[in-house]
Amino acid sequence: MPNQPRELHSDKRIAEPAWTSTALDGALRQGELLLGVIEPRAIHLEVQQDDLNPRIRYDSIEHGFLIVISQDCDLQFDQKSRQSIESGKGVDKKARAKIVAEREGRNMHHILLLEAKPAGEVRRREDVNSKAWETIKINRNEQYHFLEGVPEEHDLRGEGMPELTVDFRRHLSLPRDLVYSQLSEQIIERRSRLDQPYREQLQNRFAAYLARVGLPLEHRSAPEGS
Repeated sequence: MPNQPRELHSDKRIAEPAWTSTALDGALRQGELLLGVIEPRAIHLEVQQDDLNPRIRYDSIEHGFLIVISQDCDLQFDQKSRQSIESGKGVDKKARAKIVAEREGRNMHHILLLEAKPAGEVRRREDVNSKAWETIKINRNEQYHFLEGVPEEHDLRGEGMPELTVDFRRHLSLPRDLVYSQLSEQIIERRSRLDQPYREQLQNRFAAYLARVGLPLEHRSAPEGS
């Protein structure tokens, strides 16, 4: 009898963990987990008649966990482009290089991010019952993506992090310069990132969620024998 392919079970994993330690410097990576990102939000716009300079009031929100979902190649290319500009000699040369880079679209303006919550918080939500949770935790629910916890050995702080759940409805983009500024000021923590193929799975499921189409009626099958 020919050898049968070995069946893999979730409770007998052979593969490496989904997470790997990240770097403290260099370009952000797709699948990287960021802690403590501060998002500014406009909450009020004061406009008076004939006012050419309306005043905008801002509030801010601190995100516990955000996952970078911008393409890895775009993030790397953006970093190399900016490094080549900064390595140029002379202010005029740098200024011209920045103008050319902007005109040719080499630099990213925003970074796309997914909000992640501890899985326990999502499980306790009123709209997530036991039946729904069973599909969420095995990634069979198109709106959510479940992520296993980060092991201590793959966390730069050596503490580990909890299981997380991404709600694909809660995605946002932030200015690239704002994110890197918060990184340089050590407001944002870089501690771990999704490894292959887990980051690609997250990317593909998010893309599928954005591409879904609501039909007025599902396709109907004719009764058997008709």
